Amino acid sequence: MSNDLVLVIDLDGTLKTDYFHDGPFEGESFTIKSSTRTYNFLPRPHVKEFLEAASKKATLYLGTAAGSSYARQALKLMDIGHYFDRIIAAEDFGKGNVPFLKNCIFIDNDAEMGSLKMGKMPLTASSAPLRQDLWTIDTFAGDKNDRTMLDLIDELENL
Repeated sequence: MSNDLVLVIDLDGTLKTDYFHDGPFEGESFTIKSSTRTYNFLPRPHVKEFLEAASKKATLYLGTAAGSSYARQALKLMDIGHYFDRIIAAEDFGKGNVPFLKNCIFIDNDAEMGSLKMGKMPLTASSAPLRQDLWTIDTFAGDKNDRTMLDLIDELENL
């Protein structure tokens, strides 16, 4: 892609319901089972439309404070993994396997523990030129009428 812009998109509460909103849900939901817990979730409405539009404007990274196995499972269940060039997950921080990005926009929810806003993702280099924006959206709690991702498509048009 000729555009060097990277969108780093959070998973829980942004693309799907977060840990604190794990059902039960009416209608179709997805389940991920770990050794310690079962997570039920709904994908946020219009995620695929947003990712399709975003992938034409930027390189997409998934950023999550969760583990990569959990993230891969969620992306597979939602059938959206092919949009992402990279997953940056919890274990990447401990290994120092975090890229430095000079031209990026973080998209995160307004949850108090939002991994991007809490400074757990040091993804930007200190040298100029530096573009680092944060688009904060409402945490998705399962509202099937949510139109947040459609609103973000409009924001993409201004890039």
